[in-house]
Amino acid sequence: MGSGVRTDPAAGVTGWAPGRAASPRAPRWFGDGPREALPPVRRTRHAGPGRPPGVAGRRTGYGQDRAGRTHRGFHRGGTSLADGALMTDGPDGRSVIVTGGGSGIGRATALAFAAQGDRVVVADLDGAAADAVVIEAVRAGGTATAVPGDLSEQAVVERVTATAVGRFGGVDVLVNNAGIMDSMSALGDVDDAEWERVIRVNLTAPFLLTRAVLPHMLAAGHGVVVNTASEAALRGSAAGAAYTASKHGVVGLTRSLAVTYRGNGIRANAVCPGGTATGIAVAADPTAHGPSALAPHFVNLGRVARPEEQAAVILFLASQAASHINGAILPVDDGWSAV
Repeated sequence: MGSGVRTDPAAGVTGWAPGRAASPRAPRWFGDGPREALPPVRRTRHAGPGRPPGVAGRRTGYGQDRAGRTHRGFHRGGTSLADGALMTDGPDGRSVIVTGGGSGIGRATALAFAAQGDRVVVADLDGAAADAVVIEAVRAGGTATAVPGDLSEQAVVERVTATAVGRFGGVDVLVNNAGIMDSMSALGDVDDAEWERVIRVNLTAPFLLTRAVLPHMLAAGHGVVVNTASEAALRGSAAGAAYTASKHGVVGLTRSLAVTYRGNGIRANAVCPGGTATGIAVAADPTAHGPSALAPHFVNLGRVARPEEQAAVILFLASQAASHINGAILPVDDGWSAV
């Protein structure tokens, strides 16, 4: 019977799912603000909504912005953390690019940014999927536009950047989320075409788009880049050779960017999703050396995440609540990386 890999091409490996002919015991793998000193937050101690008179709110529970408006939750600069949600102040929100925004983690991320008032460019190879996300965001009251195309092509990179700058006035946040899975092949079985395709989409494309938006972030004096790496960026037992190499490269790109541009108000971090329920399948031969060698290591996979759970971490890293987090490589994997 057939088999395949269930994975989010942006999230990274989630693994090979054996067909019915496989052993029933075989594993199923599933796959900002300015950096300058921030103004102090004035705290208020008073009764809040639902509190009886005379009972003070928690000291960190209430704050006032520079206009004197009282907010429940944490507020600082242009972003507040209220009731666990990241909110963006201002009439227009930030300009955000999300690649791979047509499905999976990218879709959840694009919708979440739009829901909090940001203006989102949804970039995806699948133009119809990108359009569908834009329609969903707009129907919910958000602002979004779609740009289809292969982000490993310079012309598409330029079109995505120009759309964000022309429509939304710049690029405040870039989420490099688009990616593809490999065939779980061991190094000796990887052909040139697979290697070049995976490296081009997973590593070269984020490099090209980040390079394109950097001048706009530098001119503005601030910017945030969040890259979607993978559990495969942390170990050698979560994907094939091509995918593992590409995601290790994303980690290196993230750290280099964080160090070299931290003095310019730009932050760069990466999330490393573990198993995520996106239902995207990639063919893999379970009898080949790569999948058979990797299969025993997936016993520690843990709970499979929803795309929205990954998106929530991306939004946090892009927010002012994470203003001092730079160069972090953050596993979002239910402890898989801790085993």
